Parts: sequence; C-alpha cells; structure tokens
Amino acid sequence: MSLCFRWVAAAGAATMLCAAPALGEGYFLSMEIGQGEIDIDNTDQLPFEPTGATDDDAGAFSIGGGYRFANGAWVDLAFTDLDTVELFDIGDRFELSSVKVGVGYRIAAEDNFGFLVKTGINFWELETRESALFNPGPEAQRDFDGTDLFFELGAEYQVGERWSIHLVHSRETNDL
Repeated sequence: MSLCFRWVAAAGAATMLCAAPALGEGYFLSMEIGQGEIDIDNTDQLPFEPTGATDDDAGAFSIGGGYRFANGAWVDLAFTDLDTVELFDIGDRFELSSVKVGVGYRIAAEDNFGFLVKTGINFWELETRESALFNPGPEAQRDFDGTDLFFELGAEYQVGERWSIHLVHSRETNDL
C-alpha cells in the first residue's frame, strides 16, 4: 500500500521563519503551518473498512532547525505532524508524524528572493483509527511506520535581516 502526502502552502497560511541571518551563514529555527493531504491508495492493510474517502485533507505543522552555509546550502532536522480533523469522531482518523533529515540549497534570483530545493530521508509513522459513529463494535486501530525519501521545492522572500517567508511544496510517497 502506498501513502502519498503533499504539503501545499499558501503565502498567508504557511511561513518558515528563520531565527538566523536569513541569507547569511548560521543556525536557524523554522516553523511551518499549512495544509496537507493524506491519500491512502490501497486500503487492504487497514484494520477496518473505511467509512468515507481515504484521501483526507489534514492540518499540517512542522518545526525544526539546522545550519545554513554562506554558499546557500543548508542541513536541517524537522518534525512534521499531519492530522485529519474529524468533528465528533464522525470519520475515520489518519495521523502522519515524521522526522525529516534534509539537505537543501537556495538559488538566488534577486537580493531578497530565491528558489529552494531540498531532499532527504523521512522517518514516518501513520496511525489509523476507525470512526466511532458508524462503528457498532470497538474501534479498530493500526499503526504503520517506515523510512522513505522526500523532496521539496519552494521560494523564499527575505522580509528582514533575520526573518524570511517561504512558500513550499513538499512531496513524500511513504510505502507501507
């Protein structure tokens, strides 16, 4: 079974704030908030029959840190969490957590603007839980985990000496 995860962020909804010189060398902290999608292609390994669609929108959050070199390259470590929002436990719940180790590079376009590319290793865990509303018995649950590659493409705009805003698309295919 394949689990596809896409993180598409809008400029107003997702920002990456670097608490180091945004375009210089140094350590940085980052935070990303956005929208993700958890898409389960093959439901054979789930411990329950899904009550709805298995490509759910999810709230996405990431926090991390790393080191940016003067030449535009950087290394980082980040924790990411995607969680489907189910009010009153009406739908099945899917939560994807991961720890990412990445290497990236900033391609300068102008003084304050540049393009970002990043790749790395993603250590992930998917937790599934059956809906309580349409389930006559106890809730079925199952956890999956694995290690896969990821890549990201994006743009960066420096808004101050120590702050920048990022618009990033992250792509992962996590095989169960």
